[in-house]
Amino acid sequence: MDGLSKKEVAAAYLFGSAVINAPVVNDLDILLLVYPDIDKNIAYFDLSITKNQTYHIKTKKTIR
Repeated sequence: MDGLSKKEVAAAYLFGSAVINAPVVNDLDILLLVYPDIDKNIAYFDLSITKNQTYHIKTKKTIR
């Protein structure tokens, strides 16, 4: 599974500590806007799986 691509994502915004380059906290605040023709449920699932694989996060620890 490749996850989300540039073709699906209209915009992505980071919030909180990621924006101000503050010390790392145990969360990621992101607003992801997908194009209207993309199934938002599938996009969310793909993002969760990709994030978990990239950062080696167990699914049970993923905050939704």
